[in-house]
Amino acid sequence: MEGTILGIPSIALSQVYDFFAGRQTIIWDCVETHGATIVKKILAAGVPKNVLINVNFPNCQPDAVEGVAVTMQGRRSNDLMKIDTRLDGRGNPYHWISFQRGNFTPGAGTDLLAVDENRISVTPLQLESQRFAVERAKLDRSAAEQLKYVLETFTKPKMLEDLKSKRDSSQARVRSETA
Repeated sequence: MEGTILGIPSIALSQVYDFFAGRQTIIWDCVETHGATIVKKILAAGVPKNVLINVNFPNCQPDAVEGVAVTMQGRRSNDLMKIDTRLDGRGNPYHWISFQRGNFTPGAGTDLLAVDENRISVTPLQLESQRFAVERAKLDRSAAEQLKYVLETFTKPKMLEDLKSKRDSSQARVRSETA
């Protein structure tokens, strides 16, 4: 992430493993086999400014990988969250957030679903999402102002003209039928 903040195209690589089976069971062959190819493809495609590319390799042997998916970041269920209070090397407390086993279905199009389906997940993460939210709000406001202008300048006068015409036509009909 620091590289992205400094304007350097950055890619984070993670190897998924079975947390409950322990780190001794990590299948490093997956990232070792596919990592360099994925990184080369990402760099060839280009990394946009202020975007960190997060790559997750599934917990499987390299030949069991079912492809690559461009994904969005998934969220685990808070019901499965576990917070452990620990001490660092200096005796200072910190909190480690992890997740317990339980029933959970990853959302469609997410990194969690991709690795669950033995696909390599490539997730672009925007570091300045707040800036984009502000820009979107400005665009929405501009569009609303333009719509208001059109309504006041063109639509309202046209509707008033049509209504006056109908009124005048009705009045003329009334006069002709009463004469």
